[in-house]
Amino acid sequence: MKLKLVLLFISTFFINGFLFSQYEITIDAYILDSETKQPIPYVNVGFMNKGIGTVSDHNGHIFLQYDEEKVGSKSVFQLSSLGYKTIQLSSQELFKIFDKNNTISMEPSSINLEAAAITSEKRNKKIVGNVYKPNGSMGYWKDTKSLGAEIGTRIRISHKNTKLHQLQFHVLENSTDSLLVRVNVYESTRKVPGKNILAHNIYHTITNKKGIETVDLSDYNILVDDDIMVSLELVKVFGEDIEFSIAASEEGRSYLRNVSQDEWDVLKDTGMAFNMDISYPAEESKLRKREMPKDIVLYWDTSFSAEKNDPTTTIQLLQAYVKKINNATITLVPFSNHIHNPQKFIVQNGTNDRLFGTLNSMAYNGASDFESLFKEEITPDQYIVVSDGHATFGTPNPMYDVPVFYINHTPNANDNLLHEAAIQSEGYYINLTKVSLDQAITNMLHELEDNSTYQISTPEYVKGLVTSGGKPVQGCKVTVKGTLNQVFTDANGSFSINASDDDVLTFDFFEMIPQAITLDTTKNILIDLEPNHTVLDEVVVDAEKENDQEEMVIDMYGNKVKRERIGYALKTLYEEDFPESAIFLSDLIRFRFPGVRVIGFGDNAFYQVRDELTLNNTLSRFGSRNNNVTILDGLKTSTRNFIGGNEVGQPLFVVDGIPFPEPPTYLFPAQIHSISIVTGMSGSARFGEAARNGVFIINTKLR
Repeated sequence: MKLKLVLLFISTFFINGFLFSQYEITIDAYILDSETKQPIPYVNVGFMNKGIGTVSDHNGHIFLQYDEEKVGSKSVFQLSSLGYKTIQLSSQELFKIFDKNNTISMEPSSINLEAAAITSEKRNKKIVGNVYKPNGSMGYWKDTKSLGAEIGTRIRISHKNTKLHQLQFHVLENSTDSLLVRVNVYESTRKVPGKNILAHNIYHTITNKKGIETVDLSDYNILVDDDIMVSLELVKVFGEDIEFSIAASEEGRSYLRNVSQDEWDVLKDTGMAFNMDISYPAEESKLRKREMPKDIVLYWDTSFSAEKNDPTTTIQLLQAYVKKINNATITLVPFSNHIHNPQKFIVQNGTNDRLFGTLNSMAYNGASDFESLFKEEITPDQYIVVSDGHATFGTPNPMYDVPVFYINHTPNANDNLLHEAAIQSEGYYINLTKVSLDQAITNMLHELEDNSTYQISTPEYVKGLVTSGGKPVQGCKVTVKGTLNQVFTDANGSFSINASDDDVLTFDFFEMIPQAITLDTTKNILIDLEPNHTVLDEVVVDAEKENDQEEMVIDMYGNKVKRERIGYALKTLYEEDFPESAIFLSDLIRFRFPGVRVIGFGDNAFYQVRDELTLNNTLSRFGSRNNNVTILDGLKTSTRNFIGGNEVGQPLFVVDGIPFPEPPTYLFPAQIHSISIVTGMSGSARFGEAARNGVFIINTKLR
């Protein structure tokens, strides 16, 4: 075929006297075996790390178009295939070859693999890889031009002389007649895939539209000693279009590239749901040692939950461990709900007394935030996290570049969280209540599988009743001291909270003396709170007889006056009118004042005050459609309400004569004596522009 390198002139134009030209270059050629002169199928070709590449077809034919400006003179054009020596060409060398003919010859190479054979010894079988969970994550191909594109993930291998038997993955969608893919197995370098370790190409045709797909690897005798990266590479599409996706996993790490010879993209939080059936010798000659770390980051949990835990055993373990690693830099990072000041310690000849003295004198306070961990600009060789695993704000993020050891010395730790985090991060969970110091050291120094199992702990709930003077207290805050675990009592004064023996519960209510108790085996408790102010004896004021029938109300100034003298419209609800089921201020106001709308619930409710006529006119003009728009401003969240696109502001709240621009959510129904509403211009006359949307006058029992 008389096809060579085709240069297609696209456009020429002048700017400021300079001539600019743009060329689209088409490579239309064949790749042949230099000895047999036969075409080589499915060769990877393309410019390295430029996103320009393809794969030769079954006849060795390549067809590739690209923009000359995107390549540059220093780009490298690479051809690679198993069983052949890789060819790398500059742009000029590529032009010279195609100037003579439209073929490229590749020289066969002999593959020298280390002798590894499976003998008749007893072997254990196992399934390794990432678990598939239908969470919506996927890897996909949606372009027929993406030949050479790869989707891969890392597979952990813990035993030498491990044989790969089967690869399984889950097809979510396949719109093609069929796909031809190539299975690649690379060395794992922790950063990106390394060398392809296969001796022969492994091709597999996918015809299933959905479901489990299995690739038999047994006949290829693939033996590995360490972690690997396994990928599927797209080499041929049978059909016009492609809509193909495979399931991902919540665990692990993914490696993707869009076309042949392109650079790898790494997704750190999602792995592909690849599973492999493997076998390995039942008896290994010796344990595989980890590399000795020179740079360690030690996270130490200083939250309240860790305060009562004796760290002596953990410190003894760390002292024994640094003796083994001998020389290293350890950065101590205390953490609770935020990261505290890091300190660096140099370990020489297996010791640093100042480090262990600092660990013994730690101060404990606050909650725990695990999501703040592992944020260092320079990644260390190893992480050690000392914690009981009681996460307040978030669970630990997995690490895949370095091992993470989680150490716990308490019997009531969150074992499952720490164990899972250690496994995902290729470290080990050291539970010092279950293993000896010697075994713990062995687990940290060697690459061992953490096959420990832990029972999922069932939360213990403490129930109780809070009263004051024999009457139930609604809205009392009940907190497990040192945590953010808190609840509020209901209308009956009852509560239920997750707590265990020796936890301290605190009880706080406005204008009441706080109390605290230490829990024992009793799970039902009774707390009676005392007021922190003196209650005056009741005073009876006799009005003149002719005024006995005149109603007295509280005006917006906080004064008691006769209703007929108030001079503006006033609607008042008293505590005897409040619903017994009310928990929030919004429960007292909803549906109880004419012209007032309460949108939303609880402390997030929005209040809208209109004269009845004005409200009806607004709704008739714009319709009854309501749009709640949440506006985020830094860490503060506020809600504005719109009717038909017109913004309506909130009313002013006056509590015991003090104005508040926002609803007084700190008040509970049991603290309120009366609520009144002022509409129209009357409120503005007293409080100005802030009262343009109406005024709620709230008088409490605490005056």
